[in-house]
Amino acid sequence: ADDIDILTFDGISWSMFFDATDVGINSSGQDLNDFVLVDSTTVLLTFRTAFTLGSINVDPWDILQFNATSLGSDTAGSFSLYFDGEDVGLDTTGETIDALDVQPDGTILISVTTNASVPGLTAADEDLLAFTATSLGDSTSGSWTLYFDGSDVGLADTSGEDVDSVDV
Repeated sequence: ADDIDILTFDGISWSMFFDATDVGINSSGQDLNDFVLVDSTTVLLTFRTAFTLGSINVDPWDILQFNATSLGSDTAGSFSLYFDGEDVGLDTTGETIDALDVQPDGTILISVTTNASVPGLTAADEDLLAFTATSLGDSTSGSWTLYFDGSDVGLADTSGEDVDSVDV
């Protein structure tokens, strides 16, 4: 496995769930930051660095959607841009999405690697931002709110207290 793959553990053994190289994602210099299983065939993914996947330019502040026709050791399917971060204020290296979850109502929760400045608020790496979309994909739009302020519970006391993954 590479640091762009998703593995499963059944309590006894590990197996491949999502093999990124099968679907054209190169492991050289790339890391999968976080992912969300939306349903049995849909996976949302965030990555550490920018890359191009077919005709899709993926930035570290974007969320990529994978629609699987097959998962496991023979991963196959198609990609689309789920969330274009640049459209809604994420566009710097420090705003790399490193934590991701999607709530049942569609609200997207993210945290970033350092600090984020989006329309109406700023957040640090120990915080969670909530994005309520009015549109997704290549033309993402919506509004931001602060979902979780990590400094309120002591997560800003040292420099290493970053939210790196989330599941609410």
